[in-house]
Amino acid sequence: MPESIMGRSGRVTIPAEIRNAVKAEPGTRLVWVLRPDGRIYVLAKTGTLADLRGILKAPPGVRVSVEDMDPFR
Repeated sequence: MPESIMGRSGRVTIPAEIRNAVKAEPGTRLVWVLRPDGRIYVLAKTGTLADLRGILKAPPGVRVSVEDMDPFR
């Protein structure tokens, strides 16, 4: 299991195994989530919403309007 040590200035080096797994590069934002039970989750924001474009394909001939997609109608 990879581990890190926090330095005096509060900096932590992310192990290479973890950086590679989440495709983190210099400048990658990390989101820290502190759960009520004391667990900490760190999420790497390596993708954008634009990266999701085109991953879902509608069946041929099926069209859905923006209004039909509105969950608050």
